[in-house]
Amino acid sequence: DWIELVLSSACNCRCRHCPSARQAAGGEPMSTREVAGWLRRGRDLGASGVWFGGGEPTLHPSLVSAVGRARALGYSRLRLQTNGMRLAYPEYARELVEAGLGEVSVPILGASAQDHDAMTRAPRSHELMIRGVRNLIRLGVRVEGDILIAGGTADHLDQALTHAAGLGLSAFTFWLVSLHGLDPEADAPLVPTMTRLLPGLIRALDRAEALGVTATTLHTPPCVLPSEYRQRYVHAGAWNLLVVTPGGEPFRAEDSPMEGGEYLDGCGVCSWRERCLGVRVDYLALHGGAEFEPV
Repeated sequence: DWIELVLSSACNCRCRHCPSARQAAGGEPMSTREVAGWLRRGRDLGASGVWFGGGEPTLHPSLVSAVGRARALGYSRLRLQTNGMRLAYPEYARELVEAGLGEVSVPILGASAQDHDAMTRAPRSHELMIRGVRNLIRLGVRVEGDILIAGGTADHLDQALTHAAGLGLSAFTFWLVSLHGLDPEADAPLVPTMTRLLPGLIRALDRAEALGVTATTLHTPPCVLPSEYRQRYVHAGAWNLLVVTPGGEPFRAEDSPMEGGEYLDGCGVCSWRERCLGVRVDYLALHGGAEFEPV
């Protein structure tokens, strides 16, 4: 259904939870020819949606033309996953929308500007993102939020959602920080246990319902959620998304170590087994599997 083009690993933030920020230099970006080839290949495979990601895709010089090419090829959904900073410039945001961009997701990395900037380690990143969001909404773009669950944010997820919903964001996805590509010892405090994060996540899901916005959760298997919240769980396989990196072999989203996981001994009898990706490997290595019991 979707093809995601990871245009490059370059970014104008140095996020604490992002492995790309640890690299001294990123690899080569996807060439214009490579972008065009994969856009055509995606349509040949039946994809109706294209997802531009990174790194930070707005740094790629061919993004606007790639969006226009995707629309010309007949993609009906054109989505951008971005930190939103470059969209603070109205002219650039307008160019993307006029080329065909219709959906954008931005990261919500805390309940305040200070928390957000502390995670990105880029001064004014929150301010610029907010300006970008406002530009997009004025242009009629659907904007969604990816809310980070981390050690420092788990207690304030409802506040982060409330703030973002007030800006006009219409849907939210909660995602748990991964230790993939990070230091398993030094960065371990970034990953809270399911037991630790669950109260804040439930408050946030309730808040979303009260505000009339959509909210789903990744990386929190159904067995750790109260029964009335299990339908809020989604996993990357549900997107039917093929991911393409510069010069690399494409892979399905659920096969990424930041998405796919392992099944425990009891998972075979769980009624949610076919709708669950299991528990991420980095989580099991850090916290073990004692919290998980089959439904």
